[in-house]
Amino acid sequence: MFAIVYLYWVEAVIISFFVFLKISLAKGVEPSTGAVATASSRIFSGLRILLLRLGILVFYWVFILIFVALGQGKYSTEVAIDNTQILAFVNPGFNLAVLAFFLSQIVEFVSGFILNDMYKTVPSSQYRLFFDARTIIIHVVVVLGTFAYQFLDRYAAVDNRLPGLGFVLVLFFIKSIADVVVNSRVFKSTTSMSGNTPV
Repeated sequence: MFAIVYLYWVEAVIISFFVFLKISLAKGVEPSTGAVATASSRIFSGLRILLLRLGILVFYWVFILIFVALGQGKYSTEVAIDNTQILAFVNPGFNLAVLAFFLSQIVEFVSGFILNDMYKTVPSSQYRLFFDARTIIIHVVVVLGTFAYQFLDRYAAVDNRLPGLGFVLVLFFIKSIADVVVNSRVFKSTTSMSGNTPV
């Protein structure tokens, strides 16, 4: 259960570094000034957004650590060791999942940002959001997941992993709803541009 939540958090950290790269490299004309931001200002803005995003994610990491990884000290020794291995990046399966996501982000960055010349046309300000959809989802999951943890804590005698399951279920439902909303918007925009009516 912890691996699922932690993987989503690690993915958010990886995305933050690619957001920094996009801000630093984007050379499109800024709508507010009508000019291209200088390289130094883009890098400075990218670092500021990166630090803000990482600061928020570290705050969430504490909640994930306490409630999901350690289970407030109620997990068995075996579960605590497994979670600690994932936390320390010594679990091969978890590390493979992180590597796969990292490689997918590299492919998306190179093909969707560099090779198609998007960095030449998109202004860096378009990427200066420290609260993107993923960060908001983590925020909602931490808040609602804490309530779910407290609710399922009364059933910890049955299985001490049940409270942590609350975080996973909240993440699953919130992310599923967000994916449906985002994908439906993308689908509507593409069908309206092509003039096709969905069947």
